[in-house]
This record gives sequence, C-alpha cells and structure tokens, in this order.
Amino acid sequence: MTALLHAFLHGQHLYQQQREKLKSNINYFQSLIKNITGICYHPEILIFILPGNIDEEKLFQKNILISSFAYPDPSGRILNRIVLNALHTKDDLEYLAECLYRLIT
Repeated sequence: MTALLHAFLHGQHLYQQQREKLKSNINYFQSLIKNITGICYHPEILIFILPGNIDEEKLFQKNILISSFAYPDPSGRILNRIVLNALHTKDDLEYLAECLYRLIT
C-alpha cells in the first residue's frame, strides 16, 4: 500500500472533522451576513457570490483575498466570490462580515 493510499484510508476521520468545521463556518458566516443584501449563496457550490459593484481591491487592502475573474470569458462581467474553508476562524469570519457590511451597505 502506498503512503498516499494509507494516509487517505486512515485519515477519513480527519476529512469528516474538516467537513463538519466547514459546514459550521458556512452556517456561522451566513448568520453574520444575513442583513447584507446582494450576497448570494448556493449550498451545492459552497461559495458566496458578491455584488458586482464591490471593489475587490478595497478588500485586498484589508488583507482579504477573494476570487475575482471575468465570466464566462475575459470580456465578460467580473464575478467576485468568497470561498470559505475549514481553517477560517470565527474571528476571520467576523472580520470578513464586518468589512463586507462597510463596503456594501
């Protein structure tokens, strides 16, 4: 058995813990942004779509890096999105929500 397969098979409890943490982070973040209009979330793709007029540079200046790209091609409209992960802390999520609130409302 290769080392990668061994790690995968014996690390399932870690994968499950991280999935639960991610779910918890998503639920917590949703509760923080419930009064901010224009942010869309779809549970099947696990990302938060931001309003088109948000300035990703202002978030970057606050040490927040979002995914921002033109869609469906380079000449398309800019799609700004937040991708959460299990490593984000509650403090991270609160800071992000506060910055979004200030930028959007």
